Amino acid sequence: MALTVEQHDIEGILKLTLVGKLTMGSGDIVFRTAVDTCIAAGKVDMIVDCSRLEEIDSVGVGTLAVYHSNLGTVGGKIVLLEISRTHMQLLTLAKLDTMFEIFTNEQDAVNSFFTDRDTERYDILQFVKHQAHQAHSAGRDPQPSEKSSAGTGSMSDSNQDPSIKPA
Repeated sequence: MALTVEQHDIEGILKLTLVGKLTMGSGDIVFRTAVDTCIAAGKVDMIVDCSRLEEIDSVGVGTLAVYHSNLGTVGGKIVLLEISRTHMQLLTLAKLDTMFEIFTNEQDAVNSFFTDRDTERYDILQFVKHQAHQAHSAGRDPQPSEKSSAGTGSMSDSNQDPSIKPA
């Protein structure tokens, strides 16, 4: 499915819901065009909702990272919302998991833009511990499977793990 970007304003924060695949080619172009249009309109604080994102590849992750950095230089930011376990693995493999603020709850994502509000961020340490426990339970070292996943260049969201919960 080609990528579409749905836009909603929540308390002055732009929420971009990604539907489909953020991969090299048309998906990457659609996302860049949508974000560039928002920036041109003065919207520099964005929540990227990944709950309906089917697949992301290294180009998609790179695009998110570039816009995260670019918006930071103009006083804005991008936070990620409802990223799946498989997509989180790709961010972890690319060592970008600590770059982004990641949330499992929309209100927490919105609150992160307001310094006077409390937020509950995604606990990456819990995710890593869970991955290590799964690998140990299966009697294997997590490194080889992570490397083989990274070699594909993309990760689809076909095997989400509902046991991962926010901190």
